[in-house]
Amino acid sequence: PASKGTKRKATDGIIGGGDTKRKRIQYSAQLMDILGYEHARVSGKRYEPGQQSLYSEDLEVMGWDFLLENVDMPEKDFERKLDRMIKTTDVIGKLDDEKRTKYQNSILEAQKLAYSKLYSPESTKSVGKTRSDGLRQRKKVEASKTDDDIKASKKVEQKTVEKKVDSEIVYEFGGPIGAASIMIISHLIMYYLWLAVSEHEGNLFIPSISDAYAIYEKCAQHLDEISDIHFLPTFLGMALPGFEMKGLPIPSEGYKCLLYNCNGLGAWWLTLAAAIYLEYTNKAISSLSDRYGELMTVMIIFGNLVAVGIYLSGFILGRTYRMSGNHIYDFFMGSWLNPRIGDFDLKVW
Repeated sequence: PASKGTKRKATDGIIGGGDTKRKRIQYSAQLMDILGYEHARVSGKRYEPGQQSLYSEDLEVMGWDFLLENVDMPEKDFERKLDRMIKTTDVIGKLDDEKRTKYQNSILEAQKLAYSKLYSPESTKSVGKTRSDGLRQRKKVEASKTDDDIKASKKVEQKTVEKKVDSEIVYEFGGPIGAASIMIISHLIMYYLWLAVSEHEGNLFIPSISDAYAIYEKCAQHLDEISDIHFLPTFLGMALPGFEMKGLPIPSEGYKCLLYNCNGLGAWWLTLAAAIYLEYTNKAISSLSDRYGELMTVMIIFGNLVAVGIYLSGFILGRTYRMSGNHIYDFFMGSWLNPRIGDFDLKVW
C-alpha cells in the first residue's frame, strides 16, 4: 500500500558532536540524512506519492529497524547478525531466494554506506607547510563545500520531499463521509448512554421524542451554573510549576523542539485535595452525579467551540498543514498541528 513517508531532519552533526569516540545513531531522521534516503524504509532512497514498496510494509519496517539498531557495527559482525535475523524470522517464508538476497543486500549496502560516513576522517585535511624557521606548520584545506552550502542543499532537498508528501491526498477513516459519521455518532452515543442510565434503568431502548425532551429538560436548563468547570484545570495547566522537557523535532514547525511544562501530577493532587475539601464541607462532589447530563453537555459544547476556534485559527494565522481541501475531513483531522497560546498547549482541552 501507498505510504506517506517520513520527513527528513537535516542534522548539523551526528550524536556525539566533535567526540572522536564511536558515535551512535538514535533516530530514523539521522540515518535517513546520512544515507540520503527520503523514506524510513529499506527501499526508501526516493519517495514518490502513491509508489509501491519493493517489499511488504512489515519487511520494510523490520529491515529499517534492524539497520537503525545495528548500523554502528563492523561490517562482518553486521553481516553475520543480519544473516541470523533473516533465518530466524518470517522473512524466509515471505520472499523467494532472489528477492531475499536482494533484500539482504539492500540492508548491507545501506549499513556499509552509513558506517563509512560515520567513521570516516574529517572532510578537512592537514597538509605540511615549511615555516621560515624550518619547522613544519599544519594548515587546513577547506572542503569543496562549506557548511552553509551543505545546509542550503539539505533544505532544498527537504522542501522537495515535503512538496511530494503534501501533494498526496490519502483519505483515512473512510474519508469525508467516515469523518462526518464519527463526529456525529460520537455525540449521539454519549446522550444515548446517558439516557439509558438516567431514563431507562440501564436498558437498551429505541429513542423517542420524550428522550429528546429529557435531554433538553435535564441537560440544557442550567448550563450557566457549571459553565466554569474548565477554569480550574486550565489555570493549573498554565500557572502550576513543573519540570520542563523538550519534545521531539516537529517537521511542521521547522523541526523546532517545543517546550512542555510537565505539571500534570501536581495538578492532579491539587484537584484531588479540592475535591476532598468540597465533599467534606458541602457535599458538592457527590452531587455531581445527579448533574452528569449537564456536565457532559458543557464539555461537549466547550470541546466543539475549541475545535472550531483552532481550525479557523489555522487559516487566520497561516498555520495549516497538509490540508485535503475538504473542510469536513480537514476539520476532523485538524488544520493546526500544535496550537498554543504562549507555552500553553491548547490540546490539553
